[in-house]
Amino acid sequence: MDHGNSYKATVMKFNGTTWALVGTAGFSADAADYISLALDSSNVPYAAYMDYGNGYKATVMKYQALTPIELMFFKAEYCKDHVAITWETATEIANAGFHIWRSECEHTGQVPLPGTYTQITGLLIPAQGGASWGAKYSFTDFSIEPGKTYWYKLEDISTQGVIIFHEPVKIETSK
Repeated sequence: MDHGNSYKATVMKFNGTTWALVGTAGFSADAADYISLALDSSNVPYAAYMDYGNGYKATVMKYQALTPIELMFFKAEYCKDHVAITWETATEIANAGFHIWRSECEHTGQVPLPGTYTQITGLLIPAQGGASWGAKYSFTDFSIEPGKTYWYKLEDISTQGVIIFHEPVKIETSK
């Protein structure tokens, strides 16, 4: 319940230092009460609440994030002692940047399960595109072992903290 927004429902998350808005502030029709929050298996939040603007009925809202980027491609190429990862966007709306995740075992779910993928970028790769233009990006993974198969996922993070994982790409290294 957002006291600063006529007691309407607002979802926020803690980003490590401050609270960041998730979606639109005050998304309920009127004041909300008895608010519950649940996450599905892909970490999509659902808010359930009694909505005073909807005849005091129970309302469930699924958070539908706008995709902050339009991804043109995401690929990986084995180059002797490293894997070169490149991607390009057509547009980036409210995009903060990217992380790269790597796995040695394939997992087809949308969000990497704990222990399945490991974030291999230390710092956020800052966004370079905008609402009407995209950008080209690259990252080099030198911590590979020849003869292994790796899967890479691209994570994009919006300025509101919304995280989207894109489908993995597979790369086989040779000995």
